[in-house]
Amino acid sequence: GTDNRETSSDRSTGYNGQVVYKEIKKNLIDMKVKAYPDSEGNFNAVFDLRAGIFIDGIYKIKANYFGYNDEQNFSLVDNSLKGGLKAELVVDTDKTEYLPGETVSISGKIKNVYYYDSVSLKIETPSISNINCLVGQQCGFGNSEKKIRVSEGTEGAVFFMNFIIPQTTNSVGKYNVIADTHFGQVKATFFVVSESDIVDSVSSTLSESPLKLSKIIEKFNRITDDKISIILSEKLSDDLILAPRVIQGSLFTSARGEESDVNLRVSTNDGQCIIGSNSNCLVSESTRKPGEIYSIVTIEDTNYKIRYSGNDVRLEKFSIIPENLSTKIDIDNWNVEIIKNDQPSRFYYKVSYVELQ
Repeated sequence: GTDNRETSSDRSTGYNGQVVYKEIKKNLIDMKVKAYPDSEGNFNAVFDLRAGIFIDGIYKIKANYFGYNDEQNFSLVDNSLKGGLKAELVVDTDKTEYLPGETVSISGKIKNVYYYDSVSLKIETPSISNINCLVGQQCGFGNSEKKIRVSEGTEGAVFFMNFIIPQTTNSVGKYNVIADTHFGQVKATFFVVSESDIVDSVSSTLSESPLKLSKIIEKFNRITDDKISIILSEKLSDDLILAPRVIQGSLFTSARGEESDVNLRVSTNDGQCIIGSNSNCLVSESTRKPGEIYSIVTIEDTNYKIRYSGNDVRLEKFSIIPENLSTKIDIDNWNVEIIKNDQPSRFYYKVSYVELQ
């Protein structure tokens, strides 16, 4: 998109929308009035010349009284612009990625102009019919505008609003926050994702004895770091020894159109690249081919089945498992590097520990 991320002291991440200066048709009321003269023939009328709508120039006012016409020119100077700069509208959210049930903090700013009107805010939801509509009631905020009052701050007029994401699976998808003023319109985008979309939910498998686990799954979610170390070791469950058997990872970015610029690289502790977009990695492209879903590679004399989605996808996934059913992952240290610029990303991974026969 055209949105630019920014970081400030009071906000960890956000989007600054770019104003779309377009021709916006506004109806100006009271531009034609009837005035009744008093006993001496005097009359008056008041016109509201809104700041930012009427540009500097010469305007004409006309009067008609029973077929007699007159007109008068007057000069208008718009002092609402500060320092002659162009009016600027900014809107952002406190994050770019949310879960159902979370609250989106929306804030905006109007720069370089004295602005006293309200701002129209509208949120475009993935499916208005499924998210904000209740039986017997009108659809909610998703398809209607809300007028927000502005308050003058040290850097211009500011406005704020909170939006609670409905806690339902229908809430997942792309949202647009649209702010509208008489001089321009701006849009910011955020995404609602489901944990199950990132890392598949897996139930622990119980052995015949309900008190002993034959499988343990450790999950690590929503990691924003660029470098992640995965350290494996055996686990104890009562008198059972559980060994690391499967590593699964997912990389998510909400930066639409920039998926190919946000990639992961999985390597062993000695620096050998196992999964990545570079040609020197053992697996560098999607392993899904006709009749195949994984590639077999040899790492330190052990064959591994590796599944990889490829890098040019919004959700980049991989899994690593020894080919031999009775073999554990015998590499204890793995390094995952997220290769990107400033795009928002989340890395999720889980490790399955099982009892080997």
